[in-house]
Amino acid sequence: MPVWFFDAAISGFQHPTDPGHLRWFRIIFGTVLTARFALAFGQGGRDRLISGSIRAHLAERRFGPARARLLISVYRPALIARTAAALALASSATLVTASSASHHRS
Repeated sequence: MPVWFFDAAISGFQHPTDPGHLRWFRIIFGTVLTARFALAFGQGGRDRLISGSIRAHLAERRFGPARARLLISVYRPALIARTAAALALASSATLVTASSASHHRS
């Protein structure tokens, strides 16, 4: 992580942070999260907590039947939602950066 982020965090964000730094942070952070969540799909994340699977059984033993059913029903939509949110974070920051760059060239 860049030093400016740690400096801003330690100071409690008392001083304004450069918008360009924040945009690049959002682009990198969103891209990393998108890649991570996309890899979760590729590594069986979509089918990880199917009813009757060993992982579902382990979740039932660990959390109890009621909490495991809730986890199983929420897992796949949450995986899709967090991947979409990470992609939106990265792409919106990229669009803002591209838009501001084109305004500066004009």
